Amino acid sequence: MENKQDDNLSNALSSSYMLASCSVRVYSGRKTDKQLTESIISQSGAVSDAGAFVKKLFAGADAELKEVQAAYNHIRNWFYANSLQWTSNNAGGARGDRLIATGDVMGKLGEFANLKKEAELARDKFIAALPSAMSKAAANLGTMYDQTNYPDPAELAVLFDAGLNVAPLPDIQDFDRLTIPGKLTVGLKDLYAKQADTCIDNALKEMQQRTLDALNRMVTQLTKLSKGEKTRVYKSLTGNLQHMVQMLRNNNLRNDPALDLLATEIETKLLKYDSSAYKDNVSLAGVVATHAKEIVGRIAVVPVVVATTPVKTEVGVLAQSDEAEVIVAEGVETDVECEIVEAPTVEAEEEEAVEDNSEEVDAMLKSMDFDDVFFN
Repeated sequence: MENKQDDNLSNALSSSYMLASCSVRVYSGRKTDKQLTESIISQSGAVSDAGAFVKKLFAGADAELKEVQAAYNHIRNWFYANSLQWTSNNAGGARGDRLIATGDVMGKLGEFANLKKEAELARDKFIAALPSAMSKAAANLGTMYDQTNYPDPAELAVLFDAGLNVAPLPDIQDFDRLTIPGKLTVGLKDLYAKQADTCIDNALKEMQQRTLDALNRMVTQLTKLSKGEKTRVYKSLTGNLQHMVQMLRNNNLRNDPALDLLATEIETKLLKYDSSAYKDNVSLAGVVATHAKEIVGRIAVVPVVVATTPVKTEVGVLAQSDEAEVIVAEGVETDVECEIVEAPTVEAEEEEAVEDNSEEVDAMLKSMDFDDVFFN
């Protein structure tokens, strides 16, 4: 028997959220020097796989390279900050398809286009400076300099790239369009529903941790101010928390009224003043720090409810995406690069007669591990 609650939850999710993936390709400007590696290993009397010498191709001449790398890495960080993980694997982290509220998609596509344009300008600046940078690197690297290690200017346009793909979130009823035996359809829908619940829980855990991170930063900084300790307060102190308030309101995956109340509480108690207001008002900093600490203590101990039906969570199921990985590999690093793969949603064609081989279907369902397999 089909679970209508699972259908309702799936329909609500697919109408309110979309999946997105971001691909960012960044040229590292590094290269393993095999000849130098062999020389060092030989001089050290070490085994052949003891290590490798990776040289910085633009040593002492990498200002433009760092600028373009930072621009593309900013796109990656922006994507993580504005989406939530959508995976049944707790270790999935930031990679792969991520969740974005449908109402945010158009705005985020516009933001991405602007960020990509800025990154491309930095890339073009680096390409223009390439001859000069190579000349300086030749002097700085000495005998380690090898012109064949450097890409042609035309290649750099490909070695730096970013793309953003969005697609509808699959609906559990998509399985009804498949021309397969009825029992298998029910089994696959049950599997998808269970895994979707895990995905929701992981997304909420991420949002919880990111909110806690922003709150704890506020507690730390404002507490230092209230005690007269030296510290710097940036606009991001309140800006990051305001961003998380918006995330809470736009990504209430289980329609939990407690999350809306939490967002309102943070906004009214912690975001009433701009960060600059605390610099000359230590007593105000102390009051707000106390409020922030109280909220942290309340939501930090709240677990995410794991359920197979849409239920309300406790008060603060809320998070932070993984930090962007530091580029260390030579050549090109590609991160979070994957295409959205989804069974096409097409108009149902005239159904063909399907033989219901009950015994065969039962055996197939029994052989499936419904905890490990994930259809996305």
